[in-house]
Amino acid sequence: MVVRTHRLLWSIAFVLFAGISVLMHPAIGLHGLSGQYFYKHPKLGFSLEYPLPLTAREFPNGVELNNDAVQINDRIHIDVTNTTLEPDRYYVERIAQNFKKFRSAQAGAIFKGAEFGDGAYTKVADLRVDGYQAVKVIYEYRQQRDTESEPELPLPPMYAVMVYIEKGADIWDVASYAWNKESQQKSVPTFEVILRTLKF
Repeated sequence: MVVRTHRLLWSIAFVLFAGISVLMHPAIGLHGLSGQYFYKHPKLGFSLEYPLPLTAREFPNGVELNNDAVQINDRIHIDVTNTTLEPDRYYVERIAQNFKKFRSAQAGAIFKGAEFGDGAYTKVADLRVDGYQAVKVIYEYRQQRDTESEPELPLPPMYAVMVYIEKGADIWDVASYAWNKESQQKSVPTFEVILRTLKF
């Protein structure tokens, strides 16, 4: 899980810092008069709505929604992922175990240690998404390594709000990433739209 966490952080950092142009999946179109685009994954079948100026980049295990804001603090990065489709089986098993730990804990409980990767998770609340059991957590990562003894380029700090959803044997992850809480707060309305309209 540590390796995947680092890989995820680096990929997000690269996209957010570099503002890379990628081939985006076309949305089906505006949904009614709501001003939101409707998206449906062609293989996984889940659907959601999202507002402009986000664009959808499709993956075999989910979709990534981004805007192209010039200012890094205005960028929005939200992922919807079926974690069960990850190739790392250890990670898949760990996510399933952590989901149970998060669900059974009280709001405000903090989780950290090797099984939770490099950061710390704080439980916010239990909830339901499209009728399925879910749990909302906050993830915070700050560089802990001594960069003089380990000269590898340090990872930037990361703040994320994540909702894990249990759908049968699968655990889905809806996550909004930013460099700090203030930046992430800007994506809250969009994040809530995605959660509210997510259908499996």
